[in-house]
Amino acid sequence: KNKKVAVDFLDRLVNKAKEYPDHLALKFKETTLTYKELLAAADTLASRLKPLIEASNISEPLFGICLPRGCEMIIALVGILRSGAGYVPIDPTNPRDRIDYILNDAKPVGVIIDETTISNVEAVVNINKVRMPEEENWRKIINKPIANTLSRSEAIAYIIYTSGTTGQPKGVVIERGNLAAFISATEEIAGWEPGQRWQQFASINFDASILEISSALARGSSLVIAPSEI
Repeated sequence: KNKKVAVDFLDRLVNKAKEYPDHLALKFKETTLTYKELLAAADTLASRLKPLIEASNISEPLFGICLPRGCEMIIALVGILRSGAGYVPIDPTNPRDRIDYILNDAKPVGVIIDETTISNVEAVVNINKVRMPEEENWRKIINKPIANTLSRSEAIAYIIYTSGTTGQPKGVVIERGNLAAFISATEEIAGWEPGQRWQQFASINFDASILEISSALARGSSLVIAPSEI
């Protein structure tokens, strides 16, 4: 029996954006983004990250995500992956010493912040603080053709840090090939289809979030992000 090659998450997402550009991709409270809007916003962020990656000379670049829950959190995640880097989720509600420890341990090229979270990472020097692009920036490329993604299966997709209850938090590395295999495996269990809605409850600091995010966006479904107060 031929072994099925798992398709990269970004390749799946790009294909869905080309197939269903005007389908609802993200919803958070009253904010909504279609698939083509999500890719335009993510690619605008990626274009800001690429010069930082090149200047860093790091072979496995990482960017932290320190953002409140919402569409921008998902845009940042996709944008980082589209830039060729891996992401490190950082919960803005975490104690400052945990945030400092993760940033100093992971040594990301930069961290994605907004005006509500910049104070959480101010103490960490030698790290680029990157703000999310404004909507008018990414609206300019909304109808440009979506470029395909060049990614290696052994490249880092993300690093999630353990709770650190038995000592210092440890970073668990997930490669893009692992993520592709995970999405492929879940496909055989559940029959997701374009247009279905998937609730996003888990913090992006936990692996459960990957099931929610990738299951929806890799299949043309809609990801409905639950507010933190739920």
